[in-house]
Amino acid sequence: MIRLDGLSVGSFDGMTLTGPSNTLRGLSIVRFGSDGIVLGAGGYNTIAGNFIGLDTDGVTVRSNVAD
Repeated sequence: MIRLDGLSVGSFDGMTLTGPSNTLRGLSIVRFGSDGIVLGAGGYNTIAGNFIGLDTDGVTVRSNVAD
């Protein structure tokens, strides 16, 4: 599990996927000032096995502002 921590980046999204057919797995996306993940146009994205707003332990809440 890889932790993306947005505590010091301000009002940004954690990940923004702008094209089709992306896969995000094994991420903990926490404490961003906006959304944890933003999906753009295109579709066919796979978001699986991630903790969005949870720390890598899967229990500790570290929410993103817009989640």
